[in-house]
Amino acid sequence: MAPGGGRIGAGVRPERRSHRRRPEGRCRAGGFTLVELLVVMSIFAIMAAVTAASYVSMSRRSSREGARETVMNVLRRARASAIDSGRGSIVRINCPERYLTGVASEVVAGWHFEEVDSGSGLTPGARNMHGTCYDADISDEPGALGLCMEFGGLDQYVKCHKYPIYDQVDGIRLEAYVRPEGTGTLGVMAKYDADTADPNDDEGYAVWLVYDAGDDDYSTHARFGTDDDTINLDSGDVTIPGYSWSHVAAEYDGLQARLYVNGVQVDYDPDPPSASRIDPARGVDLLIGRYDDGTTDHYFEGQIDEPLILSVAGGQRIYLPDRVVLVTGDDVVYFDPQGYLDLSHHTGPVYVTVGDPYQSAEVAEWTIGTGAGDVTLRPRNPFPPGGGLVLVGNETSGYELIRFESADTVGLTLTIADVAHRGLYGTPADTHDEGDMVYFARVASVGHTGIVSRVTE
Repeated sequence: MAPGGGRIGAGVRPERRSHRRRPEGRCRAGGFTLVELLVVMSIFAIMAAVTAASYVSMSRRSSREGARETVMNVLRRARASAIDSGRGSIVRINCPERYLTGVASEVVAGWHFEEVDSGSGLTPGARNMHGTCYDADISDEPGALGLCMEFGGLDQYVKCHKYPIYDQVDGIRLEAYVRPEGTGTLGVMAKYDADTADPNDDEGYAVWLVYDAGDDDYSTHARFGTDDDTINLDSGDVTIPGYSWSHVAAEYDGLQARLYVNGVQVDYDPDPPSASRIDPARGVDLLIGRYDDGTTDHYFEGQIDEPLILSVAGGQRIYLPDRVVLVTGDDVVYFDPQGYLDLSHHTGPVYVTVGDPYQSAEVAEWTIGTGAGDVTLRPRNPFPPGGGLVLVGNETSGYELIRFESADTVGLTLTIADVAHRGLYGTPADTHDEGDMVYFARVASVGHTGIVSRVTE
């Protein structure tokens, strides 16, 4: 008893302790046994192998299918550019290096010839690149678009000075509406420095007309001075009348020079075979209505309207994936200003084919000549049993596009369709040698209307 009569510990519960026993046999803190770890690692290894195989398969499929989509996108953008600019467009295709390039143009200078300041003699130009008029003035006659400039044929011209924007070295386009009236040589536009000692060392560019007294009309001419030589263009038998408005244009894109009359290409120079830059004649003024050929000043007589300077340059090179084979019968695809395939360059649809390196084989035996029959292949990768298109050949002798009706996936024997489905790029080959490559093909085409589409048969 405690003092005061109470019990010791009254009202206080004794402390209770847990005496649960640990399981017998093993002791761990959330870990795994060696067997469990090995099982998990095996599962991860299997999953990684399946994922890697799936990724490789997807990557290969994306590579070969995406290559055709890349080709089609470049062609479609070029067609849209042709329509938007109203000047047409070009796509260059480099098969050995597997890339495509679109050639684009942009207006960098222009004059509307709507007015001349009576005090300064200036006629407004784009981006404040005004021209100084020397006795030339606004014509009383209506221009091709609004008003125009009148030139009397003697010491009358517009000097547009030496702005750096005129010194295009990668490519340039000159264009103007002209209404000629005079005789002899009539300078339209020029920024030219002739080298009388070496005509192949001229600099700059020029467009002019030449009067033909016999036919009472005018031929169109252009000249570009480049690093390699001087390129000359001549409209030949395509002429324009006097006292009537016509449109003339000349351009050089680093590989080809072209001359146009009323929107129709009348001459071109495909040389030099490699890119050559323009010598821009930096110390020379751009002149409208005057052209100095090194010996004589030639002045324009008549009216000129809407002269333009455009930069012309190739866009970014669009490369296809490694090992994809690129084949076409047209190294350059031309779209006209309406977006149609330019039939002055093409006689039929343009086909561009990519060969699949992951679905390919070698010819073991070719015995069918130019007709139908079976082709035996050295096994590498099976072809679709339901048929399709294949490229057959090699880089030296070229490729032939052929449709096969079916494939024996066991012996890799292709059954070739009739001769009408052979030789899309030309005459079918009489034979193909042992070892020639066979690629499953994906084809894009550009039809006469300029529409870009897939070819499946």
